[in-house]
Amino acid sequence: MATNETTKESEEGAAPVPPKKSNLKWILVGVLVLFALGGGGAFAWFKFMTPHKAEAKADDTKTAEGKAGEGKPGEAKAESPGPGTKIGPIMDMDPFIVNLADAEPRFLKVTIKLELDGAPAKAEVSERSPQVRDAILILLSSKDAQTLKPTAGKLQLRDEILQRINALLATGQARNAYFTEFVVQ
Repeated sequence: MATNETTKESEEGAAPVPPKKSNLKWILVGVLVLFALGGGGAFAWFKFMTPHKAEAKADDTKTAEGKAGEGKPGEAKAESPGPGTKIGPIMDMDPFIVNLADAEPRFLKVTIKLELDGAPAKAEVSERSPQVRDAILILLSSKDAQTLKPTAGKLQLRDEILQRINALLATGQARNAYFTEFVVQ
């Protein structure tokens, strides 16, 4: 009888064994974490890796104009050279620092490199440097920070710069303008 009593006491005195926890809770947490990471990855991919709609529309418009061959005289074509396209001579311009047309004082510092269609155009831009700089300065100082912040604003500014420069040139054309420095403060 003593053995039966000790076994009963040991069974009653021992801590109750907790029921075995289900792994279902941890599986659900893992699945939710995977969904959150997948959603974040998809958001990052579509936000940062795919071209923006404005840039895509601008590229579609430019390629349509290039295929149709319908260009107005003096109209600037700001296409990036493809792998088979020969790059024209590049001309460095001194930096531009202007006050923007904002209510509060803001400044723009921009450095531009011009791609021209040949040596005669490069010589003419050098010769007309004061006129070219004046046209660009007046254009830059007419802009405000809000229009220059998005990429579409910078692309539009590039096109306007090319239009103004090409209006001044008689022997050649500026193919593209590259911003090597662009600071709004």
